[in-house]
Amino acid sequence: MYIVKCIDCNNNIEFKYEARFKKIDHDMFKCGKCRKLIIKNCVICNTEFRTANNGKTCNPACKMKLVALTVSNGQYENISQIPEVKLKVTQKGRYFSKIDVSGHNNPHYGYIHSDETKRKQRIRRLESLNAKTPCYPGYNKTACTRIDEYGQQHGYNFQHAENGGEYFISQLGYYIDGYDKEKNVVIEYDEKHHFKNKKLREKDIKRQKEIEDYLKCKFIRITEFDYE
Repeated sequence: MYIVKCIDCNNNIEFKYEARFKKIDHDMFKCGKCRKLIIKNCVICNTEFRTANNGKTCNPACKMKLVALTVSNGQYENISQIPEVKLKVTQKGRYFSKIDVSGHNNPHYGYIHSDETKRKQRIRRLESLNAKTPCYPGYNKTACTRIDEYGQQHGYNFQHAENGGEYFISQLGYYIDGYDKEKNVVIEYDEKHHFKNKKLREKDIKRQKEIEDYLKCKFIRITEFDYE
């Protein structure tokens, strides 16, 4: 193993073969990272700095000043529209966090996806997950027991998580707690978090309507409250 130091960062660079080691100019050699860097002057403080991208400022403080100047000059309505805000800090793999893009500053503020868009997003997400490893939703063992008890009392044979797996409606992207396919009856077991002020949450009501419209089924809901 042959070692030479980078003239910029002074880090060790290892060479496996002697022939390659002898060919390089040791007094001028730079590592791969340093070769990608270019020298620029900060547009705010004019300090010379090295960068591997199209950065305009030398540090986060100068970047904030540049953002403030850009907004005050009227080029953008809010901070979130400035390209610098959307740039990723590639070295850390996260978004630049010093600038507030929450609330009204967020470009998606106030935007609500349609039910059709939500359906497509839900299906795409499940397809993406199942493409790697088949996945199944978590389930409540007590719910399975209650669903079996209800089925025995009323003459239904429900498929559920512990009896063949939860039935999946691929066109809607929904798993349902219990389904008697022969009699076309759906059953859902509602836990306390499905309610707000003792009223079923709006999203669960909408979900039920979607399932009823698609399967043309009878829909039954039982709750934890029934067994307290």
